[in-house]
Amino acid sequence: KQLTIIKPDEGLSKAPFYDTFHLLDMYFEVLTWKQGDPVVQMGNLQGSTQDRASFESFNYFKEKRYMAMLGIDEIHPLVRLNDHTKQAGMEFSAQEFASATRMQKQQVIPLLIDMANKGYLDYHTGTEQVTVKPRLRQHILASAGKVDYDVLQFNSKGQEGVNATLNLLNYDLALVGVSRIVVSDSQDVKIYPSDQRITIKKGRDFTFGGMVQAGKLQFHGKEYYFHYEPFVVDLLNVDSVSFYADAFEPDENGETALVRVKNVLEQVSGTLEIDQPSNKSGLQQEKYPQFPKFYSSKESF
Repeated sequence: KQLTIIKPDEGLSKAPFYDTFHLLDMYFEVLTWKQGDPVVQMGNLQGSTQDRASFESFNYFKEKRYMAMLGIDEIHPLVRLNDHTKQAGMEFSAQEFASATRMQKQQVIPLLIDMANKGYLDYHTGTEQVTVKPRLRQHILASAGKVDYDVLQFNSKGQEGVNATLNLLNYDLALVGVSRIVVSDSQDVKIYPSDQRITIKKGRDFTFGGMVQAGKLQFHGKEYYFHYEPFVVDLLNVDSVSFYADAFEPDENGETALVRVKNVLEQVSGTLEIDQPSNKSGLQQEKYPQFPKFYSSKESF
């Protein structure tokens, strides 16, 4: 009475699992559920040398990964596909795409399978039909700095083949082995979960304990709640807040280092605003220089 779903690392099976409740792409090898059990396990095959799994936001984008797809071609494959949709629409055949780009069908099929695995299109091997997904144009626009995106990625190092568990009673997704989460690279906001554990809620919200670094502030506490859409962290149970300031004199390399201030704030509560909700990518950092902002019950920093 046990269901095991194994994802082979070949063909269209290289694509991640898509989680439409938590809005995550999930990269792991095997999903296991015992009938009647309220918990689904996600991780890697027993005996496998692989112990890592990755869970990425649907809006995740990195320019380095985008440019790596270019290879030796002068035209980016996503741009080539997008140009074809302007004439053919969002659905077409592999042969139609090959003819339009003056390539052999045998050349374009591996490209289409690779783009399908990356979530840019659906490719049906039987009919050789292609259906382009919105992500294709979103990433082209993100590369051009015309739409917002995020860098939210949860990297897990599993324990005994298990990286995450899904509670079927409340749909909480509990991850283990998460040592660090970069929430905003432009605003230098990082999370270091205590016991390397977090719990992801609906729509990429998540709870955790541990340390939050936000620019020149460090929060140490037992309970936080990250809200994805407003892009804020509720400080529910924080023991202390440490401050860093610029050193009075530059170091031997002529750079100004950060020095920890001895005084700390203790037993605080409030909200950390990471960035403008429409600027999760940090592309408009000059427009919103006031972030990140910490609002305690008494004052803001």
